[in-house]
Amino acid sequence: MAYPRQLILISLSAVFAVIVVCLSFYIHHNKLNQTEYLLSLQQLQAIKISDLQSLHHEVLLADTDEIQGALKSLILYMSKETKPWIKSLLPFNEWLESYQRINERLKSEPISDEYFSLVQINSVKLKSMLGHKLSDIRQTTVDLNVQLNEFFIVFTASILLIVVDMVLFIYFYSKQVFNSQKERIKQEVALDEEHSRLSISIKEKSNLLRMLNQEVRTPLHQISGVTDMLEKDLQRQFIGHDAKRGSDKIGAERIVLLKRSVDELLVVLNNVVSYTEIDSGASEIESEKIDVRRFCQSLYLHIKPLADDKSLKFPMSISKNIPKCVHLDKPRVEQVLVHLLKNSIKYTAKGGVKLQVGVVDDAVLSNIASELHAQITNKPHVVFSISDTGCGLSQKDQNLINSALSDIHGGHNQFATSCLGMAITQKLVCFMHGFMYVRSDLNKGTAVYVLLPLNKASYIERSIDEHEEDASQLDINIDSPVMPSTSSVQSLMQSYSPSENTHSLMILIAEDIESNADLLTWMLEDLGHQVDVTTNGEECIEQLKKKNYDVIFMDQFMPIMDGQSATIKIRCMAGSKSSTPIIGCTADSQKPTLLMLKEAGQNAVMTKPLQMDKLVKVLNAL
Repeated sequence: MAYPRQLILISLSAVFAVIVVCLSFYIHHNKLNQTEYLLSLQQLQAIKISDLQSLHHEVLLADTDEIQGALKSLILYMSKETKPWIKSLLPFNEWLESYQRINERLKSEPISDEYFSLVQINSVKLKSMLGHKLSDIRQTTVDLNVQLNEFFIVFTASILLIVVDMVLFIYFYSKQVFNSQKERIKQEVALDEEHSRLSISIKEKSNLLRMLNQEVRTPLHQISGVTDMLEKDLQRQFIGHDAKRGSDKIGAERIVLLKRSVDELLVVLNNVVSYTEIDSGASEIESEKIDVRRFCQSLYLHIKPLADDKSLKFPMSISKNIPKCVHLDKPRVEQVLVHLLKNSIKYTAKGGVKLQVGVVDDAVLSNIASELHAQITNKPHVVFSISDTGCGLSQKDQNLINSALSDIHGGHNQFATSCLGMAITQKLVCFMHGFMYVRSDLNKGTAVYVLLPLNKASYIERSIDEHEEDASQLDINIDSPVMPSTSSVQSLMQSYSPSENTHSLMILIAEDIESNADLLTWMLEDLGHQVDVTTNGEECIEQLKKKNYDVIFMDQFMPIMDGQSATIKIRCMAGSKSSTPIIGCTADSQKPTLLMLKEAGQNAVMTKPLQMDKLVKVLNAL
């Protein structure tokens, strides 16, 4: 706190006043002591002079028979008073000697007038001296009173000065504290306003990204759907005209490239949404019970075709020490592992990529920086280890990644072109209170360790069920052999089999965008279903009243009545039509929106872009 000049001056004035009071008290105290001592001395001298005068008077008034006794008393008194401050008042020794001679003569002859006159003269001198001494006492008393008054005035003035200084000091200090408090409140208000502004800005950016996500997903939905249909059309051509496979190979390659680009764009879009949700604080950890082995096997089957496409080995090992079931945030764990596995496969030209799942042990800790050991060993962690024989990383790039820096500058390595994906991965791992650590040798390979805590994900089954097969008692090893290189085009040419729809469904679509409605109609008709289209929720309800439908595809954002409101009204209808299966369609992929639509009564919710294989799965699940 910076004190103003007034406080400093007042403090100095108070200190000066205290010094003045102390000096004044010291000086006046000494003067008062000296004056009091002088007054006491003068009083004693006056008393002695008065006593001596009384003895002289007794001698003068004594009879002839008593004069010698009175004279002896005077001589005895003067003999006893030997103090300097008494002897200095008069010719004490001279008087004593003369009185002693008189006393000696009185023994042999009668007293004469000469002796009486000597005593009388001395008595007069004593009377005069007593008068002067009393006058001195009165003057000393006056001086003492004056000094006392002066001391009281100086002391009172000093005390008043100190009091005034203290009052002023308290006033200015309180004012300073008040101003500081006011300034602090002003700063807090400014900070609150800035925080509100930033919160509004973040919210606006989140809303902007949300709207951008929805707007991008609409054309992406159309591109993805048309790509799926072109793929099916091309497959039909390959089945019906085997001789034309060679001439249509270029077209097939373009379709595959277009489909792959759409999938990668969708991954980027989902990453942006995830990053925005976590960064804005709108996302929470959603822990659920998962079977580790089934989860890993599903992940393996999803990634294996990518490894086969590059003729890479893809072994997977699950330790027997890991609990059978744990609680983890399954979607986010899957998102992290899928990105890391795809990244390793992408930058591995030969050899293979290996996935190992286990718990923290000495072997794992030996590959991780020692400064992380204390944070890892104080609670149980599950470890996902992904190793490859790819191009590897330099030590500088490893340090950047291990320092949670997603912006890797310069060089070409397996993370250099996937900064957004790595940033999302690191943020997701940190969000789940875990750690990610990278070890790599340039041109030899990379190992990425993802450690997720299990303290909040309680062990459900610590040991494997005794009724399971004996093979599950050991590490599970799935090692894909090196497959002959099969291009995506060949896979496309070989994978198609004409759909045999045993049951044609009557489907109602509620979609306000004509191109989206046309695309969904083509996709459903291609699957052998009959389709009617409405443009909003109100029309959908009216059409449902007129006709029975097996399934309703309900878009969320429509004019007049949106999909959520329409779903609620359908569920409130009388009769069997209220239970008509409703599949929601929305470009908003955020979890609150999906949960809201399910709570409204929709059987399933699909996020755009809609893909043919997912469409088939949803319809088969009804």
